[in-house]
Amino acid sequence: MSNNSSLLNATVSRLTASEIRAYTFLLILEVTVVPVIVCGNLLIIVAVLRFHSLRNPSNTMIMSLAFADLMMGGIYLPLKILLSQQPQLFVNRVSCLVNTFLSFFCVTNAMSFLSLISMERFYAVQFPFHYHSYMTITRSLVWSFLVFMVSVVIAVPTVSGIDRWKPGKLCFTSNVTPRSYVTGAILMLFIISFLGFLSFLRVMAAEISIRLKDNARSVNEARTQDSMKATLMLTVYVFSIICWIPQLVYTGIAVFNPAVASELGLRSVSFLGICSSGVNCFIYGIKNRQFKAAFKKIFGCKTSSVDVDDSTRVSTVQTGS
Repeated sequence: MSNNSSLLNATVSRLTASEIRAYTFLLILEVTVVPVIVCGNLLIIVAVLRFHSLRNPSNTMIMSLAFADLMMGGIYLPLKILLSQQPQLFVNRVSCLVNTFLSFFCVTNAMSFLSLISMERFYAVQFPFHYHSYMTITRSLVWSFLVFMVSVVIAVPTVSGIDRWKPGKLCFTSNVTPRSYVTGAILMLFIISFLGFLSFLRVMAAEISIRLKDNARSVNEARTQDSMKATLMLTVYVFSIICWIPQLVYTGIAVFNPAVASELGLRSVSFLGICSSGVNCFIYGIKNRQFKAAFKKIFGCKTSSVDVDDSTRVSTVQTGS
Protein backbone atom coordinates (compact mmCIF):
# COMPACT_ATOMS: atom_id res chain seq x y z
CA MET A 1 0.00 0.00 0.00
CA SER A 2 2.83 2.40 0.77
CA ASN A 3 4.40 1.75 -2.65
CA ASN A 4 1.07 2.48 -4.35
CA SER A 5 0.64 5.72 -2.39
CA SER A 6 4.17 6.79 -3.28
CA LEU A 7 3.44 6.21 -6.96
CA LEU A 8 0.24 8.24 -6.76
CA ASN A 9 1.98 11.09 -4.96
CA ALA A 10 4.78 11.09 -7.52
CA THR A 11 2.21 11.27 -10.34
CA VAL A 12 0.52 14.29 -8.76
CA SER A 13 3.84 16.05 -8.18
CA ARG A 14 4.65 15.88 -11.91
CA LEU A 15 1.64 17.99 -12.87
CA THR A 16 2.37 21.49 -14.16
CA ALA A 17 0.50 24.58 -12.97
CA SER A 18 -1.58 24.70 -16.18
CA GLU A 19 -2.50 21.03 -15.82
CA ILE A 20 -3.57 21.59 -12.23
CA ARG A 21 -5.80 24.47 -13.34
CA ALA A 22 -7.27 22.31 -16.10
CA TYR A 23 -7.97 19.47 -13.66
CA THR A 24 -9.56 21.89 -11.20
CA PHE A 25 -11.81 23.42 -13.86
CA LEU A 26 -12.84 19.96 -15.07
CA LEU A 27 -13.57 18.88 -11.49
CA ILE A 28 -15.84 21.89 -10.97
CA LEU A 29 -17.75 21.02 -14.14
CA GLU A 30 -18.10 17.38 -13.09
CA VAL A 31 -19.34 18.22 -9.60
CA THR A 32 -21.79 20.77 -11.02
CA VAL A 33 -23.32 18.44 -13.57
CA VAL A 34 -23.98 15.54 -11.16
CA PRO A 35 -27.14 17.05 -9.57
CA VAL A 36 -28.33 18.24 -12.99
CA ILE A 37 -28.17 14.71 -14.42
CA VAL A 38 -29.66 13.04 -11.34
CA CYS A 39 -32.53 15.51 -10.83
CA GLY A 40 -33.31 15.91 -14.53
CA ASN A 41 -33.58 12.20 -15.23
CA LEU A 42 -35.48 11.54 -12.01
CA LEU A 43 -37.96 14.12 -13.30
CA ILE A 44 -38.42 12.12 -16.52
CA ILE A 45 -38.93 8.86 -14.61
CA VAL A 46 -41.40 10.40 -12.14
CA ALA A 47 -43.38 12.05 -14.96
CA VAL A 48 -43.84 8.78 -16.88
CA LEU A 49 -44.70 6.80 -13.73
CA ARG A 50 -47.07 9.43 -12.33
CA PHE A 51 -49.10 10.51 -15.36
CA HIS A 52 -51.12 7.84 -17.10
CA SER A 53 -51.21 9.55 -20.49
CA LEU A 54 -47.42 9.52 -20.68
CA ARG A 55 -47.37 5.75 -20.35
CA ASN A 56 -46.95 4.49 -23.90
CA PRO A 57 -44.25 2.32 -25.52
CA SER A 58 -42.27 5.30 -26.79
CA ASN A 59 -42.18 7.08 -23.45
CA THR A 60 -41.41 3.82 -21.66
CA MET A 61 -38.19 3.61 -23.67
CA ILE A 62 -37.49 7.27 -22.95
CA MET A 63 -37.87 6.40 -19.27
CA SER A 64 -35.43 3.51 -19.73
CA LEU A 65 -32.91 5.88 -21.31
CA ALA A 66 -33.48 8.28 -18.41
CA PHE A 67 -32.70 5.44 -15.99
CA ALA A 68 -29.48 4.71 -17.90
CA ASP A 69 -28.59 8.42 -17.84
CA LEU A 70 -29.39 8.49 -14.13
CA MET A 71 -26.76 5.79 -13.57
CA MET A 72 -24.29 7.90 -15.54
CA GLY A 73 -24.85 10.81 -13.17
CA GLY A 74 -25.37 8.79 -10.00
CA ILE A 75 -22.73 6.07 -10.39
CA TYR A 76 -20.33 6.60 -13.28
CA LEU A 77 -19.47 10.26 -12.78
CA PRO A 78 -19.19 10.14 -8.95
CA LEU A 79 -16.79 7.20 -9.31
CA LYS A 80 -14.70 9.21 -11.78
CA ILE A 81 -14.60 12.15 -9.39
CA LEU A 82 -13.69 9.87 -6.48
CA LEU A 83 -10.95 8.22 -8.54
CA SER A 84 -9.44 11.60 -9.42
CA GLN A 85 -9.58 12.95 -5.86
CA GLN A 86 -8.98 9.82 -3.80
CA PRO A 87 -7.05 7.43 -6.06
CA GLN A 88 -5.70 5.54 -3.04
CA LEU A 89 -9.20 4.05 -2.61
CA PHE A 90 -8.73 2.15 -5.88
CA VAL A 91 -5.23 0.76 -5.40
CA ASN A 92 -6.46 -2.72 -4.47
CA ARG A 93 -7.71 -5.15 -7.10
CA VAL A 94 -11.33 -5.53 -5.96
CA SER A 95 -12.17 -1.82 -5.77
CA CYS A 96 -10.39 -1.12 -9.05
CA LEU A 97 -12.19 -3.87 -10.96
CA VAL A 98 -15.58 -2.94 -9.49
CA ASN A 99 -14.97 0.61 -10.69
CA THR A 100 -14.01 -0.69 -14.13
CA PHE A 101 -17.10 -2.92 -14.33
CA LEU A 102 -19.48 -0.11 -13.34
CA SER A 103 -17.82 2.26 -15.81
CA PHE A 104 -18.17 -0.17 -18.71
CA PHE A 105 -21.71 -1.08 -17.73
CA CYS A 106 -22.97 2.52 -17.39
CA VAL A 107 -21.45 3.68 -20.68
CA THR A 108 -22.67 0.60 -22.59
CA ASN A 109 -26.13 0.92 -21.09
CA ALA A 110 -26.50 4.61 -21.98
CA MET A 111 -25.29 4.17 -25.57
CA SER A 112 -27.37 1.02 -26.13
CA PHE A 113 -30.59 2.64 -24.93
CA LEU A 114 -29.89 5.61 -27.17
CA SER A 115 -29.70 3.30 -30.18
CA LEU A 116 -32.75 1.35 -28.98
CA ILE A 117 -34.87 4.52 -29.03
CA SER A 118 -33.66 5.26 -32.55
CA MET A 119 -34.53 1.73 -33.70
CA GLU A 120 -37.93 1.95 -31.98
CA ARG A 121 -38.77 5.05 -34.04
CA PHE A 122 -37.50 3.28 -37.18
CA TYR A 123 -39.89 0.42 -36.44
CA ALA A 124 -42.76 2.88 -35.99
CA VAL A 125 -41.95 4.69 -39.25
CA GLN A 126 -41.13 1.67 -41.41
CA PHE A 127 -43.94 -0.60 -40.17
CA PRO A 128 -46.55 1.74 -38.64
CA PHE A 129 -49.51 -0.67 -38.68
CA HIS A 130 -47.53 -3.55 -37.22
CA TYR A 131 -45.95 -1.23 -34.66
CA HIS A 132 -49.25 0.14 -33.34
CA SER A 133 -50.80 -3.33 -33.17
CA TYR A 134 -47.79 -5.14 -31.70
CA MET A 135 -45.85 -2.67 -29.56
CA THR A 136 -47.14 -2.44 -26.02
CA ILE A 137 -45.75 -1.06 -22.77
CA THR A 138 -44.99 -4.62 -21.63
CA ARG A 139 -43.04 -5.41 -24.78
CA SER A 140 -41.24 -2.08 -24.49
CA LEU A 141 -40.20 -3.01 -20.95
CA VAL A 142 -39.03 -6.43 -22.14
CA TRP A 143 -36.84 -4.85 -24.83
CA SER A 144 -35.45 -2.42 -22.26
CA PHE A 145 -34.64 -5.30 -19.91
CA LEU A 146 -32.87 -7.18 -22.72
CA VAL A 147 -30.71 -4.13 -23.45
CA PHE A 148 -29.93 -3.86 -19.74
CA MET A 149 -28.82 -7.50 -19.67
CA VAL A 150 -26.71 -7.12 -22.81
CA SER A 151 -24.89 -4.24 -21.08
CA VAL A 152 -24.25 -6.47 -18.06
CA VAL A 153 -22.89 -9.26 -20.29
CA ILE A 154 -20.54 -6.86 -22.08
CA ALA A 155 -19.20 -5.53 -18.76
CA VAL A 156 -18.89 -8.86 -16.89
CA PRO A 157 -15.50 -9.84 -18.39
CA THR A 158 -13.87 -6.94 -16.53
CA VAL A 159 -14.41 -8.81 -13.25
CA SER A 160 -13.93 -12.35 -14.57
CA GLY A 161 -10.15 -12.53 -14.19
CA ILE A 162 -8.97 -11.27 -17.58
CA ASP A 163 -7.69 -7.99 -16.13
CA ARG A 164 -4.10 -6.73 -16.23
CA TRP A 165 -4.21 -5.22 -12.76
CA LYS A 166 -1.04 -5.25 -10.72
CA PRO A 167 0.08 -3.41 -7.57
CA GLY A 168 1.03 0.19 -8.30
CA LYS A 169 -0.97 0.44 -11.52
CA LEU A 170 -3.31 3.43 -11.76
CA CYS A 171 -6.93 2.30 -12.05
CA PHE A 172 -7.82 3.52 -15.52
CA THR A 173 -9.71 1.40 -18.04
CA SER A 174 -6.89 1.35 -20.58
CA ASN A 175 -4.42 0.33 -17.83
CA VAL A 176 -6.23 -2.60 -16.22
CA THR A 177 -8.20 -4.21 -19.07
CA PRO A 178 -6.69 -6.23 -21.95
CA ARG A 179 -6.43 -4.53 -25.31
CA SER A 180 -8.44 -7.33 -26.95
CA TYR A 181 -11.36 -6.84 -24.57
CA VAL A 182 -11.46 -3.04 -24.91
CA THR A 183 -11.24 -3.40 -28.70
CA GLY A 184 -14.09 -5.91 -28.71
CA ALA A 185 -16.24 -3.75 -26.43
CA ILE A 186 -15.63 -0.64 -28.57
CA LEU A 187 -16.41 -2.64 -31.73
CA MET A 188 -19.66 -3.91 -30.22
CA LEU A 189 -20.64 -0.39 -29.15
CA PHE A 190 -19.79 0.84 -32.63
CA ILE A 191 -22.06 -1.80 -34.20
CA ILE A 192 -24.90 -0.91 -31.81
CA SER A 193 -24.39 2.80 -32.51
CA PHE A 194 -24.19 2.17 -36.26
CA LEU A 195 -27.55 0.36 -36.22
CA GLY A 196 -28.98 3.28 -34.27
CA PHE A 197 -27.47 5.70 -36.78
CA LEU A 198 -28.98 3.86 -39.76
CA SER A 199 -32.34 3.97 -38.01
CA PHE A 200 -31.84 7.67 -37.34
CA LEU A 201 -31.19 8.34 -41.05
CA ARG A 202 -34.32 6.42 -42.05
CA VAL A 203 -36.50 8.27 -39.54
CA MET A 204 -35.07 11.62 -40.61
CA ALA A 205 -35.66 10.89 -44.30
CA ALA A 206 -39.23 9.73 -43.61
CA GLU A 207 -39.97 12.76 -41.44
CA ILE A 208 -38.72 15.18 -44.11
CA SER A 209 -40.71 13.41 -46.82
CA ILE A 210 -43.92 13.30 -44.77
CA ARG A 211 -43.64 16.94 -43.71
CA LEU A 212 -43.28 18.02 -47.35
CA LYS A 213 -46.47 16.14 -48.16
CA ASP A 214 -48.23 17.47 -45.07
CA ASN A 215 -47.80 21.03 -46.32
CA ALA A 216 -50.35 20.32 -49.03
CA ARG A 217 -53.00 18.68 -46.82
CA SER A 218 -54.46 18.77 -43.36
CA VAL A 219 -52.67 16.86 -40.62
CA ASN A 220 -54.56 14.71 -38.12
CA GLU A 221 -53.72 14.50 -34.44
CA ALA A 222 -52.18 11.01 -34.68
CA ARG A 223 -49.77 12.26 -37.32
CA THR A 224 -48.90 15.24 -35.09
CA GLN A 225 -48.08 12.90 -32.20
CA ASP A 226 -45.90 10.66 -34.41
CA SER A 227 -44.09 13.71 -35.76
CA MET A 228 -43.48 15.00 -32.25
CA LYS A 229 -41.97 11.65 -31.18
CA ALA A 230 -39.78 11.48 -34.29
CA THR A 231 -38.55 15.07 -33.80
CA LEU A 232 -37.79 14.35 -30.15
CA MET A 233 -35.81 11.23 -31.02
CA LEU A 234 -33.90 12.97 -33.81
CA THR A 235 -32.92 15.86 -31.52
CA VAL A 236 -31.84 13.63 -28.62
CA TYR A 237 -29.95 11.26 -30.90
CA VAL A 238 -28.00 13.94 -32.77
CA PHE A 239 -26.85 15.67 -29.60
CA SER A 240 -25.99 12.43 -27.81
CA ILE A 241 -24.03 10.85 -30.64
CA ILE A 242 -21.97 14.03 -31.05
CA CYS A 243 -21.10 13.78 -27.36
CA TRP A 244 -20.27 10.06 -27.38
CA ILE A 245 -18.15 9.67 -30.53
CA PRO A 246 -15.05 11.49 -29.13
CA GLN A 247 -14.95 9.15 -26.12
CA LEU A 248 -15.08 6.01 -28.28
CA VAL A 249 -12.37 7.34 -30.59
CA TYR A 250 -10.09 8.59 -27.82
CA THR A 251 -10.45 5.38 -25.79
CA GLY A 252 -9.48 3.37 -28.85
CA ILE A 253 -6.43 5.58 -29.35
CA ALA A 254 -5.49 5.20 -25.67
CA VAL A 255 -5.56 1.41 -25.98
CA PHE A 256 -3.46 1.13 -29.14
CA ASN A 257 -1.16 4.11 -28.56
CA PRO A 258 -1.05 4.98 -24.85
CA ALA A 259 1.77 7.49 -25.38
CA VAL A 260 -0.52 9.99 -27.15
CA ALA A 261 -3.32 9.72 -24.56
CA SER A 262 -3.45 11.41 -21.19
CA GLU A 263 -5.61 11.19 -18.07
CA LEU A 264 -6.81 14.74 -18.68
CA GLY A 265 -7.77 13.87 -22.24
CA LEU A 266 -9.63 10.75 -21.17
CA ARG A 267 -11.52 12.63 -18.47
CA SER A 268 -12.37 15.45 -20.86
CA VAL A 269 -13.91 13.24 -23.57
CA SER A 270 -15.62 11.21 -20.85
CA PHE A 271 -17.19 14.37 -19.48
CA LEU A 272 -18.36 15.31 -22.97
CA GLY A 273 -20.18 11.98 -23.24
CA ILE A 274 -21.73 12.47 -19.81
CA CYS A 275 -23.11 15.85 -20.90
CA SER A 276 -25.65 14.10 -23.12
CA SER A 277 -27.14 12.50 -20.00
CA GLY A 278 -27.71 15.92 -18.49
CA VAL A 279 -29.19 17.62 -21.54
CA ASN A 280 -31.72 15.01 -22.67
CA CYS A 281 -34.22 15.94 -19.96
CA PHE A 282 -34.14 19.58 -21.08
CA ILE A 283 -34.77 18.51 -24.68
CA TYR A 284 -37.88 16.61 -23.57
CA GLY A 285 -39.14 19.68 -21.72
CA ILE A 286 -38.57 21.97 -24.70
CA LYS A 287 -39.63 19.72 -27.61
CA ASN A 288 -42.52 17.79 -26.04
CA ARG A 289 -45.50 19.76 -24.74
CA GLN A 290 -46.78 16.80 -22.72
CA PHE A 291 -43.53 16.35 -20.83
CA LYS A 292 -43.45 20.12 -20.35
CA ALA A 293 -46.96 20.05 -18.90
CA ALA A 294 -46.04 17.12 -16.65
CA PHE A 295 -42.94 18.94 -15.37
CA LYS A 296 -45.07 22.00 -14.54
CA LYS A 297 -47.55 19.87 -12.67
CA ILE A 298 -44.81 18.13 -10.68
CA PHE A 299 -43.42 21.49 -9.59
CA GLY A 300 -46.90 22.79 -8.77
CA CYS A 301 -46.94 25.35 -11.57
CA LYS A 302 -50.19 26.52 -13.14
CA THR A 303 -51.10 24.68 -16.32
CA SER A 304 -53.64 25.40 -19.06
CA SER A 305 -56.90 23.53 -19.51
CA VAL A 306 -55.32 21.16 -22.03
CA ASP A 307 -52.37 20.37 -19.79
CA VAL A 308 -52.16 18.02 -16.86
CA ASP A 309 -55.04 18.36 -14.45
CA ASP A 310 -54.85 15.03 -12.61
CA SER A 311 -52.78 11.88 -12.38
CA THR A 312 -54.66 10.15 -15.17
CA ARG A 313 -54.06 12.54 -18.04
CA VAL A 314 -51.45 14.91 -19.32
CA SER A 315 -53.24 16.40 -22.30
CA THR A 316 -56.83 16.27 -23.49
CA VAL A 317 -55.61 16.05 -27.06
CA GLN A 318 -53.40 12.97 -26.53
CA THR A 319 -54.21 10.02 -28.77
CA GLY A 320 -53.25 6.48 -27.81
CA SER A 321 -50.22 4.72 -29.28
